[in-house]
Amino acid sequence: MAAIGVAAIREAHRRLTGHGETALLALGGVDVERARECFDAGADGVAAIRADLTSLL
Repeated sequence: MAAIGVAAIREAHRRLTGHGETALLALGGVDVERARECFDAGADGVAAIRADLTSLL
């Protein structure tokens, strides 16, 4: 699957707002810089395998 980027997170967040309890997660290719962008775009969480995201806590 190709990367769809932060713009897609913004759009998904817009569409999900007001539709109950749905978590929006950013998966794959997430590092510290991208994690912050994902959260700023509306993601509720991120999944990263190799990134050290402790600076975001």
